[in-house]
Amino acid sequence: MVGISDLLYLQCLVEIAFYHQDAAETMFHKFKAETDLVYTSEEEMQHYRRFKADLTEEGFTKHLSLSQLKEIFINSRPAIMQADVDRINSEQDSWIAAKGQLQFNGLSYGDILKRHGGSKLHKKRKKQLRGNFSKPVVADLPPTFDSRKRFKKCARVIGHVGDQGACNSFGAMSTVGVLNDRLCIRTDGEFNKLLSPAYAAACKFKSFLVAVSARMEHRLQKCGASWQSMDYQLIPPPTPACSSVCPNKKYGVKLSEDLHFAEPPGEYDVPSDVNAIKREIFVNGSVTASFDAYEDFAAYKSGVYKYVEGALVGVHVVKLIGWGTTADTDGYWLAVNSWNEEWGEGGLFRIAFGQCEIEYEVTYGNPKL
Repeated sequence: MVGISDLLYLQCLVEIAFYHQDAAETMFHKFKAETDLVYTSEEEMQHYRRFKADLTEEGFTKHLSLSQLKEIFINSRPAIMQADVDRINSEQDSWIAAKGQLQFNGLSYGDILKRHGGSKLHKKRKKQLRGNFSKPVVADLPPTFDSRKRFKKCARVIGHVGDQGACNSFGAMSTVGVLNDRLCIRTDGEFNKLLSPAYAAACKFKSFLVAVSARMEHRLQKCGASWQSMDYQLIPPPTPACSSVCPNKKYGVKLSEDLHFAEPPGEYDVPSDVNAIKREIFVNGSVTASFDAYEDFAAYKSGVYKYVEGALVGVHVVKLIGWGTTADTDGYWLAVNSWNEEWGEGGLFRIAFGQCEIEYEVTYGNPKL
């Protein structure tokens, strides 16, 4: 329990920290002693630097409560810590956790929260979804399935991995991805361009009633990322601006003439049943799946993900393209994430049936031809 003397002490530290760098270090070590965090020397230095930077960003001219100071300390810790990775790997053998995920290099736990919005899967939303699901008729479903192998002409499109950067745009990435896959499948591979999640995210289209352009950025540009890559252009956060013209002047087609829409009503809901979801993917192509993401998910490197430890960081949305089985699970979904190819299994991951409400909110949209 914190006494009045501690509160006065911390308040004084906040007031003088603007003028004395040592005060931030004193606060850091005081909070560190009250937690069970285990650091490498590099992680501790990263945490301290981010803590000091976040204090500066909050502004030392205003008073911060003890709870606010602790929140800054907790949220400024590294997104993935080696001690957590070691503990996850020692407690189970279904999947492998790894610290070296470039997507989260230099990022804090607070950065992860911002990307997910910090919310839990909203179970009332399902009643509001539009569209009557028409159950596909399939005699026998294979134990293992990958859409890229069934719809070979669209394998490149289906397996494409985008990068949401620091944007909270996983919804746009997954919905546009599903629309893209189904447009390719419905045209038997004739349309195999990559649609633009950047356009959908920037222009804030809702659900699958989305218009996307085949000649805007098909990879969502980085939103304040912490490293540079040849594949992803760095732009300021939080999201790209909504544009009414195509940025590629040589393309020769107006943006208004290069849009692709979903058929009304736009969004269809798949029953929360493993076999129903399988049938939809098998017959018509990929679907989106919303699930509750926890701290340990960011560290996923390979294997079949099952929740091990950590707090809820928020809802995440991905694209399901298949399924499979293993000796120690009832089965898993094969999913395409939006954290670039350097994360997980080349940008993809496998998650066990029933984990993190993965089957609760599954949707798709059919492209208007």
